[in-house]
Amino acid sequence: MKDTNMPCKKLIAIDLDGTLLDSEKRISVRTQQALTRASDAGLEPVVVTGRPLSGLPEDLKHLPQLRYVITSNGAVTTDLQTGATLRSQLIDCDTAVQITRIPEQESWIYSVFLDGVGYCTEYSYGRIWDFFAGTPLETYVQNSRRLTDDIAGRIHDAKGVENIWIVCQRPDQASQLSLRIRETWQLQTFRTAPTDVETGALGADKGTALRHLYHYLHLRKEDVYAIGDNHNDLSMLKAAGTAVAMGNASDDIKQLADFVTRVLREMDAEGLFPDIVTTTSPFLATIFRRRFPSLKIRLSVNMRVHGTVGFEPILELFDSFYVSIDNHRNLEYVRQMADWSARHGKTLCVYANSGCLRDCPFRQFHNNLHGHNRM
Repeated sequence: MKDTNMPCKKLIAIDLDGTLLDSEKRISVRTQQALTRASDAGLEPVVVTGRPLSGLPEDLKHLPQLRYVITSNGAVTTDLQTGATLRSQLIDCDTAVQITRIPEQESWIYSVFLDGVGYCTEYSYGRIWDFFAGTPLETYVQNSRRLTDDIAGRIHDAKGVENIWIVCQRPDQASQLSLRIRETWQLQTFRTAPTDVETGALGADKGTALRHLYHYLHLRKEDVYAIGDNHNDLSMLKAAGTAVAMGNASDDIKQLADFVTRVLREMDAEGLFPDIVTTTSPFLATIFRRRFPSLKIRLSVNMRVHGTVGFEPILELFDSFYVSIDNHRNLEYVRQMADWSARHGKTLCVYANSGCLRDCPFRQFHNNLHGHNRM
């Protein structure tokens, strides 16, 4: 039953990374003020994140407006005021141990989320720390990851596992792993980056968790707003009465959400209309071309289009393109692309500040980390 001491008119479910947090992985003063205004207007914020509970920023936990959090992609719902777990959907221990053998055999990075913490082997912990030390995510790693020399023992000491995060070396390996897990066990998987696979129990998704929470609070679907940007937010956006996509959202999210171009219109009204918008989506490029004829549209480096054959079908949609990261040190390739662009009246760009190694499994994650903070 709903706690009658906590009246609530409407919910606003908000993803963390790429949505609520800024580029430094903090809650800005402006965002805090917006949450206060939303609360005053009868909108109660609910954080819905892929992070485990220990990975929530400290300033977020102490926001007076925040009571409920959904963590580990929907596996656990927690009442921060009482510390009570309102709902949990966990992978059984024996199955979780079997799954961890896969990244162990392949020497892939992985973490096992249980009891609100991500446990790692020495190898995975070292690799994760090497990638994120000195970045805005360093504090998150410090707070949310723990080193253990006995993953199986940790798993069996718990009631179950919230989520298993695996980073493969190549996108095709991640696709094969995702399919293998779903076919072998009654589990679901999420792809939050090309090489990442996150595994949870059936029902451990953001949408199911959000529906459970608003039913628990005796609310209706039309009383719920949701804001997200990534594939693991899709079920949450479908569960809400009103869905809002961030400007950096993935293509399926943008097509679902109600306010794809709202930010551009608001910027135009304020005299701050941008010169260029970068996107991976031909669908969005078409919408922008029709609604904002003066706007220059750039094809994102994340589209990873190789060669002129890939550009030809979308030639009329984009004004500028990026050289794919795999080829931006190939000067002959760059020269050919520059000549082709000049002949077709297009601008060729180079993602010059990429520090990524070739086929780096974290490349897409880092690109998204930067892209989340740019129009």
